[in-house]
Amino acid sequence: MMIKGLPKNNVGFKNAGMVLAMAGMTAITANAAAPSFSGAVEAGWNSNFAKPDSNAANVFHSYDAQANTFTLNSAHLAMNGSDSATGLGYTVETDFGSDGAVDAGSTAAYAIDLQEAYITWGFGASRMWGLKAGKYATYEGIEVVEGGSNPTISRGFLYGLAEPVTHTGLEINMATGPVDVHLGVINGWDQVKDVNGLPSYLAKVGYNMGNPLAVSLSAIIGPEQAGTTKNARMSFDLTAVTKSIPMTDLWLQANYGSEAKAGVGGDDASWLGFGVQPLIHFNAWFGLGLRYEYFMDDKLSRVGTAGSVGTNTDLTLQNITVAPTIWLTKTAMVRAEYRVDMASKDVFKDSDGKATGTQMGSALDFVLGF
Repeated sequence: MMIKGLPKNNVGFKNAGMVLAMAGMTAITANAAAPSFSGAVEAGWNSNFAKPDSNAANVFHSYDAQANTFTLNSAHLAMNGSDSATGLGYTVETDFGSDGAVDAGSTAAYAIDLQEAYITWGFGASRMWGLKAGKYATYEGIEVVEGGSNPTISRGFLYGLAEPVTHTGLEINMATGPVDVHLGVINGWDQVKDVNGLPSYLAKVGYNMGNPLAVSLSAIIGPEQAGTTKNARMSFDLTAVTKSIPMTDLWLQANYGSEAKAGVGGDDASWLGFGVQPLIHFNAWFGLGLRYEYFMDDKLSRVGTAGSVGTNTDLTLQNITVAPTIWLTKTAMVRAEYRVDMASKDVFKDSDGKATGTQMGSALDFVLGF
């Protein structure tokens, strides 16, 4: 569930956007409508119970990897415009903060990341056909970059390990009634510039009945390793949301992936996971976000060698997260979070620095949308 008043994604799925990759289309946007602006600011604190110092790490976390620190998670700004006469549109979204530093691959505490920038053109009867070009958020998964749009504060293992954040490329899409179909050619997972000279391909089929049920099946196939086109990566993601349960929005996700010669010792690797994330609305101002996830990484292609213990080359991760939420206004909320991570091997550290299979922490944040 998102902050009331913030721009909504596709019924709980990742929205798509694009970087101005087609130079010839840049001039066309000169006739597009004046932009509208929206955004949000998110700031907070997170902690790891085992290590009460500034060097502590939340192992296998994404945006909150550094523990026991105050953070400016994101100052997010979105600009959108469209022209109904021509069917042309555009969106540019930027993030400044610690989240932006992670997405930009920066080692700085804060950085600016161009999360999305895309051009669209709708054509055909009722604009049922469309083209998009540029940088866009992945279709995979429940959680999104914008923190206020998620049921919990932290992102889960599936967000950080099993799926990409963005792609850069070109796609064609078709929407008719409750069905939408997307086919695209992209640089790959989080690649603004291709690393091996051969593109990857994506596909998505969505069926949206509104509150009863919305389902999205997406796939990405192509080589992702730098300097070689021989070792393909495949990812398949099924995401669904229903709001037909009284007082509850319920998100569901299942994900499977594989990659040739990406595991420990150069073995073929695979991973799979699933997640359940309900958000319970007790009344207009109080809610409770919950998350359970299971993620198994065979050959450690997603978690890296940090997950290796002895001669074993697989790791299973689970997390249980509870996040009570108070909406102060329609565009402002404060949240707390308690999270327990569990691993099949002792990959975490306790307060004495000893290896353990459990990691616990908490977080607090404030989000203001505009």
